[in-house]
Amino acid sequence: GLDLRPAMVDFGRELAAMEGVEVDWMASDMRTFTLSQPVDLALTSYDSIDCLLTQDEIVAHFQAVARNLTPRGLYVFEVTHPRDCFMWIYGDFKYAGKKDGVSVEIQWVPQGERRIDAISQVGELDVVMRVNDHGREMTFHDHARERYALPQEYVALAKLSGALEVINFYGDFKFDQPFDMSPGARRMIAVLRRVQ
Repeated sequence: GLDLRPAMVDFGRELAAMEGVEVDWMASDMRTFTLSQPVDLALTSYDSIDCLLTQDEIVAHFQAVARNLTPRGLYVFEVTHPRDCFMWIYGDFKYAGKKDGVSVEIQWVPQGERRIDAISQVGELDVVMRVNDHGREMTFHDHARERYALPQEYVALAKLSGALEVINFYGDFKFDQPFDMSPGARRMIAVLRRVQ
């Protein structure tokens, strides 16, 4: 498990320990990280690649991933389907959970407050988190930046990296779900392979 922030790595380590799962964690940058030994598969989930805001950052990330893969190793990343989240459209993204008397709701882009730079393809957006901790209500505001890209841009950037090649795109974590505009295609799942 990798995260830029040591506090998030500590949090992940605590959760893994509570579940009895053994995970190696590291606080590092996804553009420059180095593992102690190569792996067969790397996975970036839940739109994490969107935080890379320039083409150069994506290429550096692809090169870092490839350096840490075994020969012909695979890299899989997942993002929201562009049909539901892109420069010209942004769905209603709310996430909620409750545990031990504490409820949390996170809303991305409340009231559609989003600023897009059409040249850089970067969106500036607001995030609101509402917490009810045993009746005590709190609201937190944050700001996020994310970059929007389509499949052919990832194909070109992988080729430019000289380190990875795109094998296929899927619409979900199912081999029989193509990346298309059907209701079953909920995500954009990219599968890349290290170039020998």
